[in-house]
Amino acid sequence: MPSSEYIDRFIILQAKKMQEHKLYLASVMVLTIGLEIMGGFFDKKPLKSPKQSKIRFKIAVEKLLGGKYAELNKDDYLYEILRNQLVHSIMSGKSLQWNISESESHLLESDNIISLILKFF
Repeated sequence: MPSSEYIDRFIILQAKKMQEHKLYLASVMVLTIGLEIMGGFFDKKPLKSPKQSKIRFKIAVEKLLGGKYAELNKDDYLYEILRNQLVHSIMSGKSLQWNISESESHLLESDNIISLILKFF
């Protein structure tokens, strides 16, 4: 299966279905882990290679999301407050809030707190 089909079928479609059923935490987990997997498509190493999560997450954020996401991931900030917090504790860090509004913005930032608009993420 081509990587683009895998991404559409097993990451994006699954996350959309979860959001339709208001399973927001599960959808963010799939997308966050999916970012790391997508970053793995850019390197030459097997997907199961050890110690690649931070590198792959960073590559995916820069190449696939760019803009404000890449800016916020300077010094691996999004990796720490999003990916690590979710994978290791199934909750967001203190600096990250979920936002289920219909806002047109992808990310909002105020008082050092990032508000992630789930519909767009």
